[in-house]
Amino acid sequence: MSLKIAGWIEPQQSRSQKSEHRIFDAVERILERKDFEAIAISEIAAAAEISVGNFYARFTSKDALLAALHKRYERDRTQHLLGAFRCAARPGQPLAERIRLATTAIVELFRSRRGVLRSLIFRHWRDPSAANEEFRERQEMLSDELTALMLGAREEIVHPDPERAVHVGLMMLLAICRETIVMRPKALPNAAPVNDDELTRELTHMLHAYLTTPIPQRAT
Repeated sequence: MSLKIAGWIEPQQSRSQKSEHRIFDAVERILERKDFEAIAISEIAAAAEISVGNFYARFTSKDALLAALHKRYERDRTQHLLGAFRCAARPGQPLAERIRLATTAIVELFRSRRGVLRSLIFRHWRDPSAANEEFRERQEMLSDELTALMLGAREEIVHPDPERAVHVGLMMLLAICRETIVMRPKALPNAAPVNDDELTRELTHMLHAYLTTPIPQRAT
């Protein structure tokens, strides 16, 4: 069955799918250097080596293209992260290694798909209704898998509420990745540049320290 989005119906034929993915790939390349609103359809067509008429035969508008592009990204993200999280959840895997493997997968995804992820964030800011039920279900599934991965080493977590600690720690991790990789491509003034390996190492240390450091008792 074709998946329907306003202005677009997902192609079922292999040849049509390849042609469409060429359009998606072209848009993602352009999104690495430009905001989606600044991209002309003629620029997309030229980058994908198709005619403007061919573009309109597949999408009725740029908005339809953006929705379809985000649909592809959500599928790819789910496949990439679920595979990494489940691989990291090997029985007996130490907490630090679970965090490192999960963080590596997240940093790699954010870096390799930075442009489309940035456009997805902006789209949801402008139109919260764009986050449909399928999108929310995918988000919840990834969140549940990542939380379960960390709680698989629960015996190492010293926080009195492991579930809450993992939830807060993962929010910090994802927020830093979004800000550092996606929303702010350049370092802050006077800040030393941090490459992805260094970022992964620092984030792993941060989250591991948060989960394994006892909370000081309040004075009574």
